[in-house]
Amino acid sequence: MQHPNAKWVGHERKGGEPRRGDLPVRGVVHTTETKAGSAKALFSMEWPYHIIADPVTRELYQMIRLDRTAYSLKGYSSMTSSYRRKNPSFETNHAGRFCVQVTLIGYARDMHKLTNEQLDWLATEVFAPIMDLTGIPNSWDTPLGNGDGFVLATDTYVGRKTPKEWYNFTGWATHQTSPGQDHWDPGRLNVKRIAKTIDALTKADEVEELPELAELGKVYNRLEPGDKHPVCELMQRGFRRLPDSDGRPLWGGKIDGTKSTELTQAWKRFEETSFPRRKNNDGIVGTFAWTHFLDLAMPLVEHAAPAEGLTNEELAAQFDLAQQLIGDQARLIETLRSQVTGFAEALHTIADANSKAVELSHTLNESALEPLATIRKDVLG
Repeated sequence: MQHPNAKWVGHERKGGEPRRGDLPVRGVVHTTETKAGSAKALFSMEWPYHIIADPVTRELYQMIRLDRTAYSLKGYSSMTSSYRRKNPSFETNHAGRFCVQVTLIGYARDMHKLTNEQLDWLATEVFAPIMDLTGIPNSWDTPLGNGDGFVLATDTYVGRKTPKEWYNFTGWATHQTSPGQDHWDPGRLNVKRIAKTIDALTKADEVEELPELAELGKVYNRLEPGDKHPVCELMQRGFRRLPDSDGRPLWGGKIDGTKSTELTQAWKRFEETSFPRRKNNDGIVGTFAWTHFLDLAMPLVEHAAPAEGLTNEELAAQFDLAQQLIGDQARLIETLRSQVTGFAEALHTIADANSKAVELSHTLNESALEPLATIRKDVLG
């Protein structure tokens, strides 16, 4: 079984079938105690790992198949006599259907200095694919470092698992927390960051499997601030084009797909604008409100040109300009309406004048005809 991102280099020791394949799957994290860029010097080492990962150079190599055992943990026969007197025989490298051993190029004393970018590379490119292949869960022992108040490089360190705990364990252990060992690597490696990044990947995979867009609203509630996800980008794009109760866009930030307190507040304002009489507008995305959001936002998002990278000030300026244009249009309509009203009044005046002229004409005609009738009577009489 090969890691999809690793370059296969192999090793003369091929690994073996796990002797306790009935135990839960697990992984173990080590450090090489060598400087960055030294991976190739380990290809012929006596006790090979499955995976060698250099977070600085981004080199990734595989020496042993993941479904075979590696050799990087001390076996029971190599443990100290005092430890063996207190503990019955147990398996280390052979514990579990998978016991994947990953070593990081670097020193245990420096692992806490890895950047978020380097940790995210380890999470997405190194550990997540192993977990997909083997089923190792996203559960991690938290290793300590220098100055944390313990002697770590000894088999009596209290943070090490007992043989029973080791057999029942599933997830990612470290050389420091494995039983019967006397190394303290990988030091204070920020496993919480690695776990969080992998968790975000898992949530994204879950969303891709959802059959309907209507289900995406539920995903937003499960995200942590700082997580990136397409549902956040959809909300940002929609809120950039939907107004709040004051007529201003609900979202004035960047379109970067990141969950934030500001985005949650924008959702709450959307609820308050859409459902002003509802009492539970708490910023949690519910199915009814999400459906309403999709009905309003999707036509705008699909047909409007994106306004990528605009600042709040630029958005405000665009909004003010739009308001000014709307005001100008309203004033023009009012002017035209006044002109039409004036024209109509003029028509009425003309009609009244014409009516009066007709009446005057009739009066004049009648006045002129009366003398003519009298003369005709006198002549004919």
